[in-house]
Amino acid sequence: MSKLKDILNQILSVEEEVIKNCGIDPAHFVFWPLIRLELFWNLQHGITPKQAASSSYRDHSARLLGARESGISSCPNASIFILSQFANFKWRTKNDRLYDIRFGEIIRHLHENNHDFQYFHIHEDGHRSTFSGLENDPISIEFTLENNESDTNRFPHFDEIWETLEFMRDIANKLLKKEYVGLSMVKTFFSHINAWNLLLDSVRPKFLFLDNFYNPIHMALTYAARKRKIKVIDMAHGTQGPHHGMYSHWINPKLSGSPILPDLFWVWGKEAQSDVEDNSCLAELRGEKITVLGGNPSLKKFREITPEVLCKKYEEEFDQCLPDKSESGGKIGLVTCGHDWKLIPEFVFDCLGEMDDWGWLFRLHPYSSDFTTEKANADLNAKGLGHCIAMSPHSLPMPFLLSKVDLHLTGWSTTCREASIFEVPTIFFDQRATSFYQKEISEGHFVLSMSEQSLSSSIDQALRQGFVPATRNHIETSSHFPRNALEEIFKN
Repeated sequence: MSKLKDILNQILSVEEEVIKNCGIDPAHFVFWPLIRLELFWNLQHGITPKQAASSSYRDHSARLLGARESGISSCPNASIFILSQFANFKWRTKNDRLYDIRFGEIIRHLHENNHDFQYFHIHEDGHRSTFSGLENDPISIEFTLENNESDTNRFPHFDEIWETLEFMRDIANKLLKKEYVGLSMVKTFFSHINAWNLLLDSVRPKFLFLDNFYNPIHMALTYAARKRKIKVIDMAHGTQGPHHGMYSHWINPKLSGSPILPDLFWVWGKEAQSDVEDNSCLAELRGEKITVLGGNPSLKKFREITPEVLCKKYEEEFDQCLPDKSESGGKIGLVTCGHDWKLIPEFVFDCLGEMDDWGWLFRLHPYSSDFTTEKANADLNAKGLGHCIAMSPHSLPMPFLLSKVDLHLTGWSTTCREASIFEVPTIFFDQRATSFYQKEISEGHFVLSMSEQSLSSSIDQALRQGFVPATRNHIETSSHFPRNALEEIFKN
């Protein structure tokens, strides 16, 4: 059994216990996705978080600073609200603007059809607070936590809701025999509700587009929007798979009719559509579709929008990233890392250590939880891997990298899909990949190697055999998919 399937089964067993417990007010079941989020994240990473108290929410709630300072209160109302993230701003265009890889094509279609919209991103410390988008300059949103006890009183029945959440937490932790739920994410959710209320009341959209709904700040926005009957669309930011704890198996009607979940899930392909819809009661519960097939056309836009002068700059930066070519022999491999550097098994380092005729680039995750580029390179040096270099995820664009490398290694990253478009073979080194790509692995399109010997053999075979095409298209990249998806969303 794959790790994600095992985690999902544990979550569903907790759900059964929660439903059976008559001591819980059914009206408060709508907050169950918050507990499920903590379970899904912490079970994956083996985290036992600190226990949060309701007083910590009582003492602090988020205030919206950046958007207010940007004059959002004076902005004209827009029917469409788009919330992007710093990690989406990756590519420079011919007019020296930053292209949003998640929403760039959607914005283009909105412009072409004269839709009015507001475009936002959340400011992150250490990054610029404003960006240039493909068509629009997003407004920077910045939060701060303040002593705003009066704000918390605006949330009806908070004390009773928190008591229910503590009850659900205790059921989960007792059943799993470990404190995986601490309510820290729940606290973050509640502390941002009023800030989002302020912004939505200012903009008053009819539709909200965001990616990665399942983080507590985005879930707070989803909740605030759906309580205002604003239609929420979650944009796929990767492969969901059939056992994803926040996309699949919403099977209990009592726990699934929650305004914390989006109205629609924008998916990249038919397989992902099935992964979200199968074994879910959401469509039946709501009486309407829960997915829209919008594809991911940005994957094929890189060469089209990138100026030649910038490609030359990327070439120079790429050459500077590489180990000494006289040692690497010209073969270059790319390793895309997960959130945690420790997710890379030691056998991967051992295997690459024997392949000093290669150069290896370790690209850190955009939301790496522990290692900086400097720390990662220090670890590689300590392992004696002079032909391996760690690089920032905010440097060279992924399509450019994939156009330059011979092989791609990863735990289970969706970068494998992008690599396929560039006909670069992918080898997985984590069992979790089977939760997402079992069919392609069985077909030989992707390879799973779980030991040093197996990985070494797979790399040799990939070089001899070359890229093995998939038997079906897993990501739709044609521009007519987002156009049709938007028409469907706005029509309904």
